[in-house]
Amino acid sequence: MDERSYEPAVVYINGQYWGVYDVREKVDDADYARYYYGQDEYNMQFIKTWGGTWSEFGGAQAQTDWDALVTYIMGNDMGVQANFDYVDSQLNWKSLIDYFCLNSYVVCADWLNWNTGWWRGMDPTGEHKKWGYILWDEDATFGHYTNFTGIPDQSPNADPCTVEDLPNPGGQGHTDILEKLINENQQVHDWYVNRYIDLGNTIFSCDFMVPFLDDMVAKIAPDMIGQVARWGGTVADWQNNVQIMRDFIEARCVTIEQGLVDCYDLIGPFDVVFNVFPPLSGEIQVNSTVLPSYPFTGTYYGGVTTTLAPLPATGYVFDHWEVFQGNSLVPSLTDSLVTLDFIGADSIVAHFVPPIRHAVMLDVVPTGAATITFDGTTYSNFPAFTSVPEDVDVDFNVNPTLYYDFLYWTIKNNPFMPADTTKPALTARFYTTDTIVAYLEPQEYVFYVANAFSPNADGFNDTFKPIINVVDLESFEFQIFDRWGGLLYQSNNPWAEWDGTAGGSDVPVGVYAYRAYAVDAIKKDRYELFGHVTIVR
Repeated sequence: MDERSYEPAVVYINGQYWGVYDVREKVDDADYARYYYGQDEYNMQFIKTWGGTWSEFGGAQAQTDWDALVTYIMGNDMGVQANFDYVDSQLNWKSLIDYFCLNSYVVCADWLNWNTGWWRGMDPTGEHKKWGYILWDEDATFGHYTNFTGIPDQSPNADPCTVEDLPNPGGQGHTDILEKLINENQQVHDWYVNRYIDLGNTIFSCDFMVPFLDDMVAKIAPDMIGQVARWGGTVADWQNNVQIMRDFIEARCVTIEQGLVDCYDLIGPFDVVFNVFPPLSGEIQVNSTVLPSYPFTGTYYGGVTTTLAPLPATGYVFDHWEVFQGNSLVPSLTDSLVTLDFIGADSIVAHFVPPIRHAVMLDVVPTGAATITFDGTTYSNFPAFTSVPEDVDVDFNVNPTLYYDFLYWTIKNNPFMPADTTKPALTARFYTTDTIVAYLEPQEYVFYVANAFSPNADGFNDTFKPIINVVDLESFEFQIFDRWGGLLYQSNNPWAEWDGTAGGSDVPVGVYAYRAYAVDAIKKDRYELFGHVTIVR
């Protein structure tokens, strides 16, 4: 659900103190949609209700499309998977649920027929492509202000389900589609009830809301003297109003528990402690919420299916659940994703262990012929030893050094793909220890020199250079002499080319002597070679 983030600010106009204000985002603005979701004013359907209903973006088609979706939901069985799948593709029903949970919890008396907005983006490259809700104007909450919507009870004792029975305020079908979805689709029903429970254990809890309120109050308290001096009232009245809100919140945290039992035929509530072992080895997701700290104590209920999922930290895998007081996890204590229906208070621990790892030795034959990149790490000193987790794809490849060609791998124990050991890159899964060896062969030493060339700029045979392979680059020498022994050209670069010039001028046609000194880079044999080359123009 989209909300308007804010910061408190003190405003001065032409140097005159103007009081405490909120600097807020504007959630019903195209800039907001563009920044967060990549949707702009030309690619949105945005509907708002404030007394009347209109399309902020998207024109009449936005209302037409929304009405068609409401008609479809009301006219089809939402327990039929195909029907629900279509609705799920069009409507972010979890946003609808959050919208109702929040406004119900804070006992909002100014919504649905006022201060309601919902929208979707139409640009396929952006996000928020399903209808979803915005949070807009929450003044009439916590028993404050006028009852514009006509809710039956503005007190902290208001049952959470009374919002479902509101007679479609605003005429846009929000209460109708929520009620139909939760009554006909068990998935939506359980998510709705559990979402209320999850929020009640976290950001709707008094342990969260009261300190949050106190923090908001502390930010503006230093300016309240100036505020009342500018706009009237007293600081004492403001402090009293803050205390009224705090009292409402503290009462609501208690009464909501019985309200959930009454509304949804729940059993309980029960105090449940969740923990992980060893500490910092992972987290637990309960329904829609990843628990923020451990041990975590929350209030949970029977009569609704609760879902647990372990979230291992890096370097750990889930091992098993431990239950201390008789609640049953389905399908079993060793399954990661489990459900339960609480019958009483309990302590539940998710146990994590480091994953099973297998030792792997890497080697290269002959020594120095290559490096091996294994699971993202490149090894150059062999034999090398590492380890890998069990039953996980591990990529590895060989990197031949200069003058070596890869031949094949040997892999002793574990399966690999593709099933061809002559491929330089493979992927393996490890279920036991292993030894992996890359075999290579040295290339042959080559030194060949042409006996003539024609430096006439015709694009054919215009330069003279030796054809080499497996030659040590640091010791190479190549020289060319005229018939009187004068040095015309020399280079230590085996790939350099002589263009038939000396001192910047062409040498005459004729026969020239060369001398080369080369060392076999593999065998280290030394060669001193002499010969002649003829220049033809």
